Amino acid sequence: MHELGYLTLMVALVVSVFSGAASVVGYRRRMPRLEQAGYVAAFATTALVTVSAFAMIYLFTAQDFSVKYVQHYSDRTMPLAYVISAFWGGQDGSLLFWAWLLSLYSAAALWWNRKQTRLVPYATAVLMSNVAFFMLLLLFPANPFETFIGSAPSDGQGMNPLLQNPYMAIHPPMLYLGYIGMVIPFAFGVAAMASGKLDETWLRLSRRWTLTAWFFLGFGLILGMLWAYEELGWGGYWAWDPVENAGFLPWLSCTAFLHSIMIQERRGMFKNWNMVLVIHSFAFVLLGTFLTRSGVVQSVHAFAQSSVGPYFTTFLSGSLLLSFGLMFYRRKELESPIKIESVFSREFSFLLNNWILLGMAYFVLIATIFPSISDAFMGEKITVGPPFFNKWMVPLGLILLFLTGVGPLIAWRKASGDSLKKQFTWPALGAVATGSLSVALGATEAGGVAAIVNFALCGLVTTTIIQEFWRGTRVRMRNTGEGAVDALVGLMSRAKRRYGGYVIHFGIVLMFFGWAGEAYKQETDVSITRGQTAPIGRYLVRFDDLRVGSTTHRDEHTAVISVLDQSGKLLAEKHPAKWFYRKSQQPTTEVSIKSGIIEDLYLIFAGFDESTGHVMLRLIVNPLVIWVWIGSAFLILGMVIVMWPDRHRKKHLGSSSTA
Repeated sequence: MHELGYLTLMVALVVSVFSGAASVVGYRRRMPRLEQAGYVAAFATTALVTVSAFAMIYLFTAQDFSVKYVQHYSDRTMPLAYVISAFWGGQDGSLLFWAWLLSLYSAAALWWNRKQTRLVPYATAVLMSNVAFFMLLLLFPANPFETFIGSAPSDGQGMNPLLQNPYMAIHPPMLYLGYIGMVIPFAFGVAAMASGKLDETWLRLSRRWTLTAWFFLGFGLILGMLWAYEELGWGGYWAWDPVENAGFLPWLSCTAFLHSIMIQERRGMFKNWNMVLVIHSFAFVLLGTFLTRSGVVQSVHAFAQSSVGPYFTTFLSGSLLLSFGLMFYRRKELESPIKIESVFSREFSFLLNNWILLGMAYFVLIATIFPSISDAFMGEKITVGPPFFNKWMVPLGLILLFLTGVGPLIAWRKASGDSLKKQFTWPALGAVATGSLSVALGATEAGGVAAIVNFALCGLVTTTIIQEFWRGTRVRMRNTGEGAVDALVGLMSRAKRRYGGYVIHFGIVLMFFGWAGEAYKQETDVSITRGQTAPIGRYLVRFDDLRVGSTTHRDEHTAVISVLDQSGKLLAEKHPAKWFYRKSQQPTTEVSIKSGIIEDLYLIFAGFDESTGHVMLRLIVNPLVIWVWIGSAFLILGMVIVMWPDRHRKKHLGSSSTA
């Protein structure tokens, strides 16, 4: 089966190169049969890569340990779900998985937009060049079908125990779907510049794919946060890990792009800027992939150092040269005659929002690779930790939260004084009330000014959102005679993009509210024997017992802990544990969490001294964490609302969608 997998990759390389070349040559020389052959070859490429991907899945499920990749990332004791997820658990397989998803995305995008006869040939060339690039990687420096010379091992080494977690089984595929989805808008952006069809068509085609990519990137990042919180056992959910940063970069630029295209659609502005953003999103995808697979950065789930780096830098450089070269060539056509009329305009607030988002992306990028930069120029790896990231990202995040609240309140073109007063009165009162309430509840004792400002801005944005829903619902009630609930549902149904966006903003507000809890975090390390208690916050933690057990592939030590209130009343029984995987000789920490609306009590089993009978525990009180997860749920709900098909708009656009 490994021969079939490798052979189909070779054929896919040839077919993808033919597809891209035939599409462009056939279109430019008016040879429709050649152009059509190139188009069909793109689907043949998808079929070939799919065969190769299924060959890899078969090798894992058949436990064919003659294949090095299968032997390195699976063993006979792993559950089937983790055996299948081992497909993308290592570098070579993850690149094959990536190439497979890219080919599927490409086929779907080309089929969906097949009537765009001026754009599709160039888009096909861009998409197939990306597929061909990954075929080259898989055939040479990262061959997942390479076999052992001589007799094969009888069993595999197994996957990293930290990755044997339900969140990690689906977190990488979600991120990959987000990463790869950004190739589609880039392909249509380049196609628009290459063909000279620079109206809003490419934006309209790209918007849904961008939303899809943004949805999966966001969902993947949230799953990664959940995994870090529940599996890594350090008490947090985001530590500016290089691999997660790599996913955060395109999410930031993609967010800027989704805001910016509204200005071009509404006012015909920002044509150049939108092209810059879509190129940046694609570049961040490739750059993030390069960083996590070349060994340039170190992370708990980065891949080992490999020789794929030069391939990525060459392809990325070529892509940037081509795309920015086309931008220079089309610079006059990309200029907009309409300029920003006032800083008190929605256009300017969106532009400011874009600058901050892109600035944050560049800051995260430079800070992430700073150890490598310092090593190259100073001969010393200088590590940049979470305090440095937070020092800059917290104020930038607060400015962004402020703009989230004020953007919808400012009129297009130029806002008058009366308009600003009318729009800002209630949101400003909401900010003052929320900030004052947080001070009255003691928020200044440990959190400082940043936390108070955060709470006040959460009040500002929430009041803005309520005001927008309230006014929209009242207008609809007056115009249609509907009741409040029907008017609200009708409002969201007719303007999914706008009101779904407000739901997303509300999710962001809740996440900021939860992040503010970090300022009030408490933690302590204790060593106690059976029956003893240790205090933290408003809790007493009592060690009751230690249980020792084992499964087919690991040994387990579990502490039985009672959580009491200050009066000694039992609140919960928790079971933090240490698991030791015999195959990999690697321990994992299984935390136990008592979650609540106000705070989480986070219990980490650090160790047990058999000679004294003491158990070592790390106790952490994490305030407001649950609001991060509730906000994430609203974020996903808003994404679904925005992406939900709009029958009325589809019907309207259908008459003008062809080139």
